[in-house]
Amino acid sequence: MPKSLCWSSLAILAISLLSTGLPRVAAQTSNVVCLSSFNWMDNSKGQNPCLITAYLQGACNSGQFEVDSLPSGSFYVGPTADEQNACQCSTLTYTTISACALCQNQTYLSWSSWDFNC
Repeated sequence: MPKSLCWSSLAILAISLLSTGLPRVAAQTSNVVCLSSFNWMDNSKGQNPCLITAYLQGACNSGQFEVDSLPSGSFYVGPTADEQNACQCSTLTYTTISACALCQNQTYLSWSSWDFNC
């Protein structure tokens, strides 16, 4: 399967799984505004992949997690050995944080780089 088709399939699956939105527990936030050409990644509540990632990460961080926008030419890094947990190391978090980078027209790490410390 071509890499772009594989990525698209993973992103669609992840967004579809979260299409009903996640319950609000505490303060999961994101200041990311995705490019309009990536609005198809938003769930039915209008939440972009970055905010969805904050909700996923909040489940392992007492409901607290923020996903900030990326500076030009940068990417989100995987967890360190000290901060790795079930949320950080999940393929769903990896997929949504990668979609978050992509919707900002930035790059993302391969799964093997992301989960190196998991």
